[in-house]
Amino acid sequence: MKKTIVLTILGTLLSFGIQAQEYVQTTTNSAYQNKSFRTSGKFSIGPSDTELVGGSPLNIQRNWGNWMALVDGYKKDVYAFHNPNNGGRMEMFIHDGVTNTNNFGVFTIRRDGNIGIGTNSPQEKLHINGSIRGNASGGALKIKSTYGYIDVGAQNASWAHIYTDRPKIIFNKDIYTVTNGFSSYDNDLILKTKGTERIRIDDVTGNIGVGTTAPAEKLEIKDGRVLLNGLNPSIKIKNRTAGVGSWIDIAASPCNGCYSKFAKKGSVVMRAVSYKGDFIVSNPGNTSISFATGNWNSAPNPQQERMTITNIGNVGIGTKTPDAKLAVNGRIHAKEVKVDLTGWADYVFKENYSLPTLQQVENHIKTKGHLINIPSEAEVVENGIQLGEMNAKLLEKIEELTLYTISQQKEIDRLKMVETQNQKLAQRLAKIEALLENIKTNDTYGQEK
Repeated sequence: MKKTIVLTILGTLLSFGIQAQEYVQTTTNSAYQNKSFRTSGKFSIGPSDTELVGGSPLNIQRNWGNWMALVDGYKKDVYAFHNPNNGGRMEMFIHDGVTNTNNFGVFTIRRDGNIGIGTNSPQEKLHINGSIRGNASGGALKIKSTYGYIDVGAQNASWAHIYTDRPKIIFNKDIYTVTNGFSSYDNDLILKTKGTERIRIDDVTGNIGVGTTAPAEKLEIKDGRVLLNGLNPSIKIKNRTAGVGSWIDIAASPCNGCYSKFAKKGSVVMRAVSYKGDFIVSNPGNTSISFATGNWNSAPNPQQERMTITNIGNVGIGTKTPDAKLAVNGRIHAKEVKVDLTGWADYVFKENYSLPTLQQVENHIKTKGHLINIPSEAEVVENGIQLGEMNAKLLEKIEELTLYTISQQKEIDRLKMVETQNQKLAQRLAKIEALLENIKTNDTYGQEK
């Protein structure tokens, strides 16, 4: 109770004394008699003529060095506000009472208003030399403005993040990465322009899609074309398997003989190079392979299918529905045609062959209008002819004609022999007749009667 009364009385006296005097002396040493507290509602620590800038209620002045310090009486740490002798800034330095070291530049305010943390020469309004930690998830830093916020920092042990509540993040420069890599988080990687998806890379297969959100192959382009431009554009498809050595080029020939010795400048060339196998064009579906030439729907030579290979292997030239291994709707010009057949017309020369008589042939022609075993004109017009079969039939007729000719030649030879004999007989008859005539005109001794 006594302590309380004494403190109250002392406070009252001090309050009265401060209000009653202009200065309160802080020491009896005459050298420091001007160091005082100003009592007109404001306090000044420093020379008596210290000007109170801006009407500050507390003004502490010192030319340089430490001018205010907080001391930890337990660890002997000192947290001091420091005015370096070159001026122009205020620093806070810490004296580590345990290690007895000074850490300058912990916090600095320059006269231009720049604030530095970890640096005594801040170059911006806030200059931090060291790491910074925010209060967002995982210690990320949240930067807010009138329009929204952005979180920057690692929000878990696996990833660093940049989050925002805005619909877009805009970079005004190109983006480079140290690893030269760019990846999506846990889904497809999507590239957009003006908010519209243009390219997608599937995060599971690595397939790339242009114009499609579900690329089915390593590169799928939907509803668009690929343009290769330049002096020597081409597409090369190559098998890099060891020992294969095969590729295919598709190119617009830049010169005569480029990509093929038959190519002219501007020709479109598809060149297959294979050192281990064949060049195969395949269609595994239940459809045909077609080849077309001509102008694109324009006269005088509009584009048309010229050759078709059906799914069963029939080839049609001039027809889309070939009914044989090769069907040609038009003329064929060839130096030689080879037809493989089973069986030939040599049976005509066998002894058991029944060769029609010429009388039978004549009668068939009169009644049927064509040779025996040869199709009629109407049948040929309707069904065409089988080249190999018809050649065999024609050979049959040739061989029959050969037999007829041989038979006729034999008859001719026989008749020639008869003719020769007849000539000889005639000669002998003439001689006989001449002798008889001579006998008539001469006697027995050759004298004329």
